[in-house]
Amino acid sequence: MKMTKPLEAYLEEMKKIEGYPIGEDKDISALSDPPYYTACPNPYLNDFIAEHGRPYDEETDD
Repeated sequence: MKMTKPLEAYLEEMKKIEGYPIGEDKDISALSDPPYYTACPNPYLNDFIAEHGRPYDEETDD
């Protein structure tokens, strides 16, 4: 999955979201492995779903 922007570009925007950790931006970046894991709300989830998601099909759901 290709990242559209680096994580640091999203951090100011992410601080407004409930669940954002208390900490320094550099520490949050250091603990993250974007786009797969971020130590804050993940801004890449919509991109991941767009690339890998598929509609739910009840007939194939085990």
